[in-house]
Amino acid sequence: MKPPPVLPLVILFVACSPSTEPTVLHRFALQSIAGIALPAPEAFNTACGSTVVADTIIFHSGNTGVRRSAMDVPSWTGAVNPVTCEPAASSPRKRVVSRAEFTYRLVGTEIEIDFPCNDMASCIASPHLSGTMSMAALVFEISRIGRSPLVYTRVAPSD
Repeated sequence: MKPPPVLPLVILFVACSPSTEPTVLHRFALQSIAGIALPAPEAFNTACGSTVVADTIIFHSGNTGVRRSAMDVPSWTGAVNPVTCEPAASSPRKRVVSRAEFTYRLVGTEIEIDFPCNDMASCIASPHLSGTMSMAALVFEISRIGRSPLVYTRVAPSD
C-alpha cells in the first residue's frame, strides 16, 4: 500500500502561508550627504568623525519603514587629538551597522519621516526628515538629525 502524499501538502501549506513581513513599497540607497558622495561625514561637527558608508531606506505598506545604515566611527582610544580637539588623522575606526524603524507621511510627492522616541529620552521634535519622493529619487532637503540634503536613488526590491 502506498503512503498518502503528505509532503506535497506540507510544501503547499508553507508556500501559501501569509507572510509576516510587511510589503516593500519603495527602496532607496543614499548617494550623497550635503553634496558629498558616500562615504561622507555624518555631522557638521568634524570632531564627531563618523563617516556614513551606506544607508538604505525601505518604505513598507502601512506607513512604516526601516532605515539601515553602516558607519565608520572613531574608536575611543586615540580618536581625538587632545591638544587641538580635532579627529586624529590615524584614529582607529570601527564599522557600526544600525537599524531604525520609522513612520512616514506621504502626500503627493512630499514626504516626512519620524523616528520613535524612547520614553526616557529628550527627543528632537519631528518630523526628523522632510523632502520629496519621485520614481527615481528621494531627497531630504531638511534633516533635524544630521546634514542635508540627503540624496537617495531608487533601487529595485531584492525580495
